[in-house]
Amino acid sequence: MSSKRLFNLADSEYQFWKPFDYHGTEIHFEHLVARKNTYVHPDRNEQYILYITLSHQVFTVDADKSKDPYGPQIYPYKPEDPRAFCPTRYALSFQLAHILETLPE
Repeated sequence: MSSKRLFNLADSEYQFWKPFDYHGTEIHFEHLVARKNTYVHPDRNEQYILYITLSHQVFTVDADKSKDPYGPQIYPYKPEDPRAFCPTRYALSFQLAHILETLPE
């Protein structure tokens, strides 16, 4: 996690995920940076502001459930919570920004 913070959230909330070396390829997570979304109620003069952080679970799996043919590569987050990088979840995570932006629909 970068020392720069977007929001004044609890220390357990990750706002930036560190790059990761996956079998010699550096994986980046800029698309998973914390964000602030404003939603407007369609019928009332109300708006809702959500501060969103994304968990490492959107790009990892339980280490014992990894299907990596070379063995699980643990993303270095918390030693007590070893989770393996998952290319499938990582690929799907690129859809999250659009899902969050269009959540009211």
